[in-house]
Amino acid sequence: MTWTRLLLAACLLFASPAWAESDLESASDEAKAKASAHYTQGMASYQAGDTAAALAEFELSYQTVNSPNSHLMVAKSLIDLGRYAEAHRALDETLAEARQAEAKDPKYAQTRQAAQEELVRVEAHVVKLKLTVSGVESAASVRVNDTEYGPDELSRPIVVAPGQLTLTLIDKGENVATQSLEARAGETLHLTLAPERETETPAVATSTPVAAASKRPFPHRRTTAYVAGGIGVAGALAFGVFGVLNHAKYSDVQDQCSDNLCSDDVREDAERGHTYQTIANVGLIVGVVGLGTAVALVLTEPDATSARRLATRVAVGPGSIQLQGTF
Repeated sequence: MTWTRLLLAACLLFASPAWAESDLESASDEAKAKASAHYTQGMASYQAGDTAAALAEFELSYQTVNSPNSHLMVAKSLIDLGRYAEAHRALDETLAEARQAEAKDPKYAQTRQAAQEELVRVEAHVVKLKLTVSGVESAASVRVNDTEYGPDELSRPIVVAPGQLTLTLIDKGENVATQSLEARAGETLHLTLAPERETETPAVATSTPVAAASKRPFPHRRTTAYVAGGIGVAGALAFGVFGVLNHAKYSDVQDQCSDNLCSDDVREDAERGHTYQTIANVGLIVGVVGLGTAVALVLTEPDATSARRLATRVAVGPGSIQLQGTF
C-alpha cells in the first residue's frame, strides 16, 4: 500500500469518526472533537512537509483519544525523521491496538495492514536486543546507553538504534555488570548479563633471602679467597726458597769458621744468611695467613659443594713447607 493511499484511508477512517472501540466507553464527545482537530492539523502540516509539527499534532491527538490511526501517523512521522527505534515501538503498539479495534470494526484492517508493512521496513534500520539476566533479583533492570528497561520490558526484545551500545545491569540500585559492543542495523543480538565477580588476586609470598645473604656476605667472596690463597702460596714459596738459601749459608759459615773465629768475608755471609732467614720467616707468616684466610673463606661458605671443591692442608717443617689440596 502506497503512503498516498494510506493517508487517504486514514483520513476517511478518522473522519467517520472511527475511534477505537475500547476508547468509546471513556472518551467524551468533547475529547473526540479535540482529538479530531489535532489530527486534522497534523495532516495539514504533514502534507506541507513540516514533519516535526505534524508529529506534535498527531501525538496530541493520540494522547486525547487512543486511536490506531493517529498512532500510525505518529509512527510515520518518526520514520520520516529518522527516529527508527521510536517508530518501531509506535508501530508495535499501533499493531496491537488495530487488531483489537478490528475485532469490533473491520475498517481497522487497513490500519493493521499498514502498520505491519511499515514494521517490516523499519526493522532493517534498528537493532533488536534479546537480553537474559542472571544472578540478580527479579526487579533488576538494564540500562542501554541512557535508557533504562525494567523486568517487564526485558521479557521482550528491546529495539534500539544501531551504533555503539553500552549495557549496564542494575541490581538493588547498583551497577553490577557492564558490556560494550558495536551493533549494526538489522541485527538481532542475544546477550546474557550477569554480575561481574571480583577476581581474587592470589597472595604472592615474598621473603627476604636471608640464607643467600649469610652465604655471601660480600659479592666477591670467592675471588677474595683466591687472591688470599695466591698471596699465601707466594709467601710459602718465599719461605721455602729463602729457607734453603739460609741453610746453605749456615753450612758454609760452619765450614769456614773454627772455634767461633771467622774472617770478614765469612761474617758477611753470616749476615746474609740472617737476612735470608728473616725473609723466610716473613714468607712463612704471609703464607700461613694467606692460605689460612683462603681456606676459611671457602670453608665457611654454606654451599657444601664449595667446601668440597677446595680442600687444602698446610704442613710446615724445618726448612720446608708442604701445600696439599684439591681444587
